[in-house]
Amino acid sequence: MSRIALFGSSYIRRLDEFCGGDLGIPHTVKFFGKGGMTAGHPHLFLKSQMLHFQPEIVFICLGGNDISATSSPCEIVRNIKTLVNELISTGVRRVLVSEVLERGDLSKAPGLTKDSFDKQRKKINQMLKSKLGKNFVTFSEIHYPTDYITDLVHLSPERGLVKQYHRVKRTLMSVA
Repeated sequence: MSRIALFGSSYIRRLDEFCGGDLGIPHTVKFFGKGGMTAGHPHLFLKSQMLHFQPEIVFICLGGNDISATSSPCEIVRNIKTLVNELISTGVRRVLVSEVLERGDLSKAPGLTKDSFDKQRKKINQMLKSKLGKNFVTFSEIHYPTDYITDLVHLSPERGLVKQYHRVKRTLMSVA
């Protein structure tokens, strides 16, 4: 039985709440999620807790909160890759990275428009796919805005979180 950690922003925290910490797989799974977390500044206490758990597999969901009007997709990808490499150096056998999902309400990011967010998001995803190959996880079944709550940032429990839950579960079962 593998130890699996899910690490990231509110997408991980909300998935944890949605499924009550139980992905329904025969492995030991722990969630380490914090709203607002960025790849550039991962939450150090949660990261420390995750490393103490000694996971064999880690699923990362970061990058969306790093995007701003002045951010660099190359720097965001570099920060994600640094985290991946750090986890591998501690003995993690496999690190999976989620694509950055689409968003609508960007009012918390002054000067950022939906078009500029999407342009950076697509570049980040393209670079991550190129660098990570089969360790890059896409969510083609999640559709914007249909699968989102009214803030157009987070996934709805009725649709989006259900789809995220099943995709994450299938992915982890295939690699564990």
